[in-house]
Amino acid sequence: MIDLAIKNILRQKTRTIITLVGIAIGIGAIVSLGSISSGLRVMISEQLEQVSGQITVIQKSNAALFMAMSESRISESTLQEIENINGVEKVAPVIIKSGYLEGTKMFGQPNMYEIGIEPGKEELYTAGSIDYEDGEGLEEGDTYVAVLGHNIADSLDLDVGDTIEVEGTELEIKGILEEFNDPAIDFGIMMPMQTVKEILDREDYSIIMVYPEDIKDAEDVAKSIEDSIEGVNAITTEEFAKQIGKIIDQIQFFTLGIAGISAIVGGLGVMNTMIMSIMERRREIGIMKAIGATRKFILSQIITESIIIALIGGIIGVLLGSTGSFGLRTFSQGLASARVTPGLIIGSLGFAMFLGVIGGLYPAWKAANLDPVQTLRYE
Repeated sequence: MIDLAIKNILRQKTRTIITLVGIAIGIGAIVSLGSISSGLRVMISEQLEQVSGQITVIQKSNAALFMAMSESRISESTLQEIENINGVEKVAPVIIKSGYLEGTKMFGQPNMYEIGIEPGKEELYTAGSIDYEDGEGLEEGDTYVAVLGHNIADSLDLDVGDTIEVEGTELEIKGILEEFNDPAIDFGIMMPMQTVKEILDREDYSIIMVYPEDIKDAEDVAKSIEDSIEGVNAITTEEFAKQIGKIIDQIQFFTLGIAGISAIVGGLGVMNTMIMSIMERRREIGIMKAIGATRKFILSQIITESIIIALIGGIIGVLLGSTGSFGLRTFSQGLASARVTPGLIIGSLGFAMFLGVIGGLYPAWKAANLDPVQTLRYE
């Protein structure tokens, strides 16, 4: 049956190729867009594992998480109140302003982060040890200097000793970090807090990173901060994971929905191809039924052909989507994370086969119900 199905598919090569392209585009879109969601989930999970027990304090807001963080303003007096909460071991106030390198706006995601941090507290911001590719870190008393993330230094072709202009102010590059696999650090420009306050003309902070004396008490410390200090939200790593997971689920639903529509259009292409094929093979089907072919055999034959077309298109789509995901990672220099998982591949191929079955059902039913006497007379 498979051998016969392949021979029938190859009768009209041009039409088959066009149908394959339709399926391949739809499945390729599912794989490439689905890989972005999977990549984001894995990347964020890995980053959150590094900051286990960390508490991020931001200004209370009804806005979405990332919008709330970007708009957050926390005063010096609030910082001092946080330092006096029972169970708090260390705090690191941070000023963050995201933006874009001149002439770029890649995927709508910032590719430059201006970061103000107190010298000596860089590791509290990164939640891990810092390794320098060249140069050294910020020191007490430093002014108008900067430490660059690996990717931004590479993008601008800058080395230690060069200068970089930030908000119209020239800063000397003191160090360049090794790649951290976190865009907010790899594309970051870390500067002494006092310098950032002067450059941006502000006295408040964007966020406060809080480390409890005991990681196990993170939830309790976060609750104490919110209960004791009015107008702030204290978000633990676990809460971050939940909120970000919801956001990624929404992104995944939206992107896969768009890609699914494209794939369904490809499935309609399969149906159209099979209907045309049956119209051209009416006499052949009539002869098959006249010599004893059952309705079940005809049904199985036509559905097998449509599944094979859809499956081949699905395989091509998976290859296209995987290539697109790799290209996205390369082109975005790590800003966009994409990961093609075995589950995504199996799911995409399964969906392609499902489209093949659905696309072949009506043509198969139509072929199985042809009257051999009428088809032979018609011919």
